[in-house]
Order: sequence, then structure tokens, then C-alpha cells
Amino acid sequence: GIYPVQKSLGFTLIELLVVVLIIGILAAVALPQYEWAVEKTRAAEAMSVLKTVRDAEEIFYMANGYYATSFEDLDIGVPTSKNFNYRWTDISVAAYHKTKPYLLAYRHSESTKAGRLNIVCGTDSADTSYALQLCKRLGADTGVGGNRWPILK
Repeated sequence: GIYPVQKSLGFTLIELLVVVLIIGILAAVALPQYEWAVEKTRAAEAMSVLKTVRDAEEIFYMANGYYATSFEDLDIGVPTSKNFNYRWTDISVAAYHKTKPYLLAYRHSESTKAGRLNIVCGTDSADTSYALQLCKRLGADTGVGGNRWPILK
């Protein structure tokens, strides 16, 4: 008898190229969003440390009537992190990112003023574009001028 010609069960080169192209387009769209999500997660570490410092500062203030001036006053060590350097200044405890141009800070000197501007997001870099985008994603009020924006939480 005559057998019918069997169609190949594989994919043609064009079909494979189309699939690879579609995957490439999806990856190009998704990758930047993934990078922002990763950086937001890293920033959450600094936010957690700064909120702990803030709580310790409030307890110290209630006990002593003034704010602490160092991590040692609060009986906590300087936090160590692979992503941030933590520094105490006259008005704040700041978490400076080690590789990205942004910082997060708890401003303790302003805690007694109206509005309680506790956590700010910003940059010391002349180019504020990266910090502006990240701070906005963290919930900061970036409509305020300058290079430091309050986080609305």
C-alpha cells in the first residue's frame, strides 16, 4: 500500500526565532522592574534598622529628656551590612548605600518639631535622578524640593 507522507513533529527555524524574540521582548520589559524590586528589598533592610534606632531614640528621650548622640548611648552597636554604611551625624542617623547613589536617614533632631519628619530618602550625589526614582517607589514625597524627601509612612 501507499503510506501517507508523515509531517515532521519538530519546530521550524522561524517558529523558534519568533518564540525567542517574544521571550527577549518580555525579558527586556520585566528586567528593569525586577531590578527596582530588588533595590526596594535592600532599602527595606535600612528602613528596619532606622526604625529600630528611632524607637531606641524615643525611649532614650523619655528616660533622659534629650536625644542620644551615638549608637553607644542607645546601647546598640553600629549596624553592619553588606549594602549600607550607617553613620551618626548631628541631626540624623544615615544609611548610605555602598554602591547606589542614595541614602535613607532618621532625623532625630526634628522629632520634637511638628510633623515628625522621621525618615527621609535622598542623595548626596549631584545627579538626583536615581535617588528620586527609588525614593518615589519607597513612598517618599518627591514633590518637595532639594535632595531629601520625607517618606510617607
